[in-house]
Amino acid sequence: MSKLLLKGGCVLTLGQRTPNHTRADVLVENGRIAEVAPSVRARDAEVVDATDTIVMPGFVDAHRVLAHTLFRGAGHLGAPPAAGHYEADDLYAATLLGLLSSAEAGSTTVVDWVEPRDRACLEAVLRAHEDAGLRSVVVVARAAGVSFEDWKRLLTLPAPANVVIAAGSDEPGRVPDADIQQQWAAARSSGVRIHARAGTSTETAGAVARLAGQLGPDVTLVHCTRLSPEDLDAIKAAGVSVVLAPSQEMADGVGMPPVQDLMDRQLKPGLGVGGERRAPGAALAQIGAGISSNHPRHSPL
Repeated sequence: MSKLLLKGGCVLTLGQRTPNHTRADVLVENGRIAEVAPSVRARDAEVVDATDTIVMPGFVDAHRVLAHTLFRGAGHLGAPPAAGHYEADDLYAATLLGLLSSAEAGSTTVVDWVEPRDRACLEAVLRAHEDAGLRSVVVVARAAGVSFEDWKRLLTLPAPANVVIAAGSDEPGRVPDADIQQQWAAARSSGVRIHARAGTSTETAGAVARLAGQLGPDVTLVHCTRLSPEDLDAIKAAGVSVVLAPSQEMADGVGMPPVQDLMDRQLKPGLGVGGERRAPGAALAQIGAGISSNHPRHSPL
């Protein structure tokens, strides 16, 4: 049994039934928190002095394109290369670098949107996630030139113990509704969750509401900046999850994050970095961007 004892830190549990502590110890056994108390004794534990530090749960980066890590800060140069230009080694390096920088910035769970052109590329991505050791969701989207049947086979590829595979579909409204229904049915037949970008332009407004019968708790929609009220109502009714990437959305001109519209419907969005070409890679930056973007839209003058 592995034991890790974090001693003397300011412990923020962030739980509704677990108190915070100005100074306390945290005992971790086999990767799980076993005890939090002002003083913990544990034999044969590795001890880390956490004095003058904050001990808290890691952030969840709920949407990130780790393949773009190699183009960090290069948004002014235009769009990054399409998926077809990435070799397996490129994807491994970009994914591993992005995961390690995520961990350094406090994220211990990452949802990675990837568009692999073949099995070798996806295996390279999965190997990077395994080597990094973070908890991950790898969202397998269909790259240009990949057939529908080949994409379905990628969804069934074995994943490391720390990785869950999900399906990335086309954006509702960008393709015929029948195509979205086919993609979501394939994901469900494979037993994986569904992720899709949604509402990134006014032309796609209303598309989510048209798919109301296909929505469910296994669907996560990302961005959602230009959804109609009917779209948002359909999301609420079906228990769909929503993820915002505030810094990227504003930098890329996708639109203002609809924080208040979601809050008005008791929808609590997840937050993600998106990509680092124009946006900062830290989860705390997304929290700040989400809050600050909401003020000018809804605060009285």
